[in-house]
Amino acid sequence: MEARPHFSYLTKDVTLIPPRVLPPQALVLVVTALLDPRIETALHDLLSRAFQLVLVVVPPLHALQALRRPQHREAAIRLWRLETELHLHPFRRLGIPVLLLDPQAPEHLPFLLWRGAPWPR
Repeated sequence: MEARPHFSYLTKDVTLIPPRVLPPQALVLVVTALLDPRIETALHDLLSRAFQLVLVVVPPLHALQALRRPQHREAAIRLWRLETELHLHPFRRLGIPVLLLDPQAPEHLPFLLWRGAPWPR
């Protein structure tokens, strides 16, 4: 079987998407949990270069599964939602489409399962 060549671009600065990676006027679908603050810098960089963005924000269910008590898990989910809404506000103000996935919403179940995330109990 013949090996297929692939393009890889390594950089130490994850806040900057190299200009050669995306074609002009590309629509960028961003799937993130917004846990790393550097993602916001990268998103603002893409917006400054006139790329169109769609944000799909996925709750960090893998991290929340470590919480044994349901009340701790629920509190962590509420805190994550509040912090996420705070970070998403500037993007929504700019008219960027945002889908904030909810682990309790049945219509989001297919996407969450597609990611291989464990379903909260």
